[in-house]
Amino acid sequence: MINKERIIVICPGRGSYTRRSHNYLSDKNKYISKELAFLDNKRTILGLKTISDLDRTAFRSSTHMAGEHASLLTYCCSLADFNNIDKNKFDVIGVLGNSMGWYSALSLSGAINLNSSFNLIQTMGSMMKNRIIGGQIIYPIINNNWQIKEDILLKVKREIKDLDAYISISLGGYIVIGGSQEALDYLLKKLPKVDDYPFQIPFN
Repeated sequence: MINKERIIVICPGRGSYTRRSHNYLSDKNKYISKELAFLDNKRTILGLKTISDLDRTAFRSSTHMAGEHASLLTYCCSLADFNNIDKNKFDVIGVLGNSMGWYSALSLSGAINLNSSFNLIQTMGSMMKNRIIGGQIIYPIINNNWQIKEDILLKVKREIKDLDAYISISLGGYIVIGGSQEALDYLLKKLPKVDDYPFQIPFN
């Protein structure tokens, strides 16, 4: 009996597909050909450019990072990498992810099928289309020694208390604040500058 190395698969969030990812799926086609054909057909029915075509097209932030495209691009890359794992050598004991990575994790773990994966990821990714529900900004809450500055965290909480905004993710030393664009515009001006922060995540 071969002793397999146990591994945990971590799925990346939306925005992981960048300029350097161009043609990634074309290069990995043999690992995802059937799934990609299915997903491309689903996109065609919706009148959207296929994932295959997007992957072959020269990268443009306004196109490839738009939620309705970026989510499926990121998922398909994750799926291709997952299918490329040698199951004879590795025993996948867990699948997890951050942000949109959780949707990919549900799919790769087998909790939902490919059709449900498409519906979930395409729907969630499209919620930002035309900026209908605002966006997110990142802000640091640590000092130079990577210690949480409770006073800064309290200040942020006070600032968002009466706004259409909330802390959506805690990333250790950083927080992600989600909200309406009006609320985020206010916070971008109001929160003390720390290097390049507060920073609004583009197309997100």
